[in-house]
Amino acid sequence: MQGDLQSELDGMDEPINSIVIFAVNNLSRFGEPIKDRFTLVEFPYPNAEERREFITRKIEQAKPYMHLDVEVSRLVRMTENMSFRSIEKAWNEAAFTFIETKKPVSTEDFLRFLRNVGLERPQDFAALFG
Repeated sequence: MQGDLQSELDGMDEPINSIVIFAVNNLSRFGEPIKDRFTLVEFPYPNAEERREFITRKIEQAKPYMHLDVEVSRLVRMTENMSFRSIEKAWNEAAFTFIETKKPVSTEDFLRFLRNVGLERPQDFAALFG
């Protein structure tokens, strides 16, 4: 795929009036010749307050449908260096587990779900979960 992309970029002789946006999870998979052709914009992971708002909103949305026994402040700490996408995946795991077991979802359960979905960077996973 990288070779195809580079060939397509090399074949563009005339300037075009458009914007191309690529979203990648692992920029290291692309070589310098490709990276040099684009302006790179990196979006940081959500900060603690953004994660707190996201988690609180998820809890409020889930309350009518599932029993939760979670500590928001601990979840905020546990989700450091995680994207909203990964946190959302863990919430989906929590919902599916509740549907299957009908047992309240605890902070420890959520920790297990975070391990299941993984983190974007393995060093972060080791730092958080040992």
